[in-house]
This record gives sequence, structure tokens and C-alpha cells, in this order.
Amino acid sequence: MVLPRTAAARAARSLMSRRPVLQRPLQQGAAAASTSAAPPRLLPSELPPLTPSRIKPVPSSFYTARPTYIDSLILLEDLTRRTKRALEKASIPMAEAAAAASTSSSSRSAILWLKVQDLSRRLGIPLKSSQYRHIVARLSVLSRYRAVVRDHFGDGQMGEANARLARHVEDTLRSFMRQATVDFESAQPKLAVDGASSTGVDDLGRAYARGRRKESSARVWLIARKDVEDTAAAETSAPTSVASSVLINAQPISAYFTREHHRDSIIYPLRLTGLLGVFNVFALVSGGGNSGQAGATAHGIARALHTYFEHKANSVEEAEGKNSPAALEAKKRAERIHDLLKADGVLKRDPRMVERKKTGLAKARKAYTWVKR
Repeated sequence: MVLPRTAAARAARSLMSRRPVLQRPLQQGAAAASTSAAPPRLLPSELPPLTPSRIKPVPSSFYTARPTYIDSLILLEDLTRRTKRALEKASIPMAEAAAAASTSSSSRSAILWLKVQDLSRRLGIPLKSSQYRHIVARLSVLSRYRAVVRDHFGDGQMGEANARLARHVEDTLRSFMRQATVDFESAQPKLAVDGASSTGVDDLGRAYARGRRKESSARVWLIARKDVEDTAAAETSAPTSVASSVLINAQPISAYFTREHHRDSIIYPLRLTGLLGVFNVFALVSGGGNSGQAGATAHGIARALHTYFEHKANSVEEAEGKNSPAALEAKKRAERIHDLLKADGVLKRDPRMVERKKTGLAKARKAYTWVKR
């Protein structure tokens, strides 16, 4: 039988009134008696250990969609943070670290990292362009400290932990480089000014310099030909053909630069100083287009020429004396070549860049056709 709502409510209240109500003890003795009757409470240290139903994954990227990509970012950021902390603990002057960082950053574009396809195949996931840029950006930041870490920590004099850190940084960077860059760096001897300047002469007498133009950068080596080095003079007329070898990214100049004015702009510093055919040229270029790469190579050749003859004059001065005829002649020749290159403006980087597009305009300065209606 179904009771009305009011009758059901009255029945429920009557049942509740019949339940025994536990009154709160008002006296101290009653409270003590009730407490003593309760089971003893265990401390947190006395509680039995809880056994998890499953093992928690150790890597923090386990639940992400791309764990290998996240692990790579974490590894590079952790290495950069550990490197900075190690340099601070070793009391290395910040000016020296900053100089090495700025020098390495100027050659970041010359390091050829793995392509997006190769890196995707290595990580086992398809990488987006933005994800690839994130990895390359962190690699570039870590590569800034590569030279200073190698110079200070590589020999093990600053402790075994720092030596392991230097090896870890080197191995990590090399694992993200292309094989061509790794082979080239392994075959090259260490420059006397490595990590301290962008120009220099190595132990084999090869002049090295960096050049830039627009978005392109070039690393240039000049190797003097022994058969014509002593007979060449800065004031002699330049030959009509290139007798020396000019290689751009391990390719002949005629194969890499198909346009004649690009080839002419590259060898222009050699023709200007009358040294065309005296040096073999090897260059590694990256970034930008053909015009920018040609300008960057020419800039690097001009700087390498100035570095080579300046280093040669200093060597003769140290060997035969400051006032010796040979030292004076070598210094005079170095100054003459420097004046020629400086007067023509090839020693200075061309600052002209493509002007950016403006909002509301078709290009940088071109406007759309005005229409009244």
C-alpha cells in the first residue's frame, strides 16, 4: 500500500525518533573512558607500506604523444644547464665564456645538423617543422659552449666529472650532426686560435676565415701553393684563368656556381691583389641563395688573405728580427695587401639586406594600385 507523501514523512520521522542517539560525553572521565576503548592509532612510520598496483614509469615523457622528441629536448636543456653550472663553479671568467659563445654562435650556421627526415627516422616519429626548429635551436645554444668546455675540461685537469661532461657534450652534439660535418671536423687539425677568433693560421700554414653576406655564411681555407708562392707579388698583373683549385662544398666552383658573375665575385679578392693562382681555396657555405653564398665566400677569402700575410710577416719578424730586410719587406707587403682590400671594401661585410615587406603594401615599398571606387 502506497502512503501519501505526508504520511510517509511522518512514518520516517517516527522511525528516526526510535533510534538510540549517542550523546556526546560531557565529563572528562567519560571522554577518557571512550578514548581508552578506541583502538590505538598507529604512527605514519608504523603503517605497513602500500604496494602499488602497477609500477610508475620513470621517464617523465612516458605519457606524452612523442616521448623521444621530449626526451631529446630534456637532454639538451639539461646539458646546457649543467655546462653553465660547471663553468661557474670552475670560476672561468664570464668574459672568456661570452667570447667563446659569441665566436661559436657566429659559426652556428656552418654546422650541418641532421635533416628533418634523418632526425625523424632516428627518433622514430614524424617531426613537424616547428619541432625540428625547437631541437635545432637548443643544439645551437649548446654548441656555443662547445669550444670553452673542450678547452677547459677536455684535458681532465679540472676534474674527472668535468671531463665526463665535456665528452658528453661533444658526443651529444656529434650525434646530431651530419656525417659529412663529423668527417670534416675529424680530418681538420685544430686551429691555433680555435674558440678565440674567427680567423687564423693552423699548424700546416693554412689561412682560415669566416665570411658573411645576407643570410649566408662561409668558412674559407686558403692553402698556399709552394711552386708559385715565392714568385708571386702583390703588384703583378692577374692571369686570365684560375690555375689553382677552388672547391665549394667539395665541388668545383664551376659545378656549384653556374653563373659567371658569381664565380667572378668569388675570385675578385685574389684578382684584386694579383694573387690569382697562388692559393688553393676550399670553402664550406650554407644558408641563403647563390648570390649570398658567393658574397660570403668572397668576404672570407679577403679576410683569409689579410690573415695569411699578417701571420707570415709576424713569423718572419720573430725568426730574423724586427729590423731585418726580410721582416721589413714582409710587413710592407702585408700592409700593401691590407690597404688594397680595405680601399675596395671587400674586408668589410656588406650590410645590405632584403628590406622586409610592409603591412598594406605589395612588397617592401611597392603599393597596390589606387582605385577610387
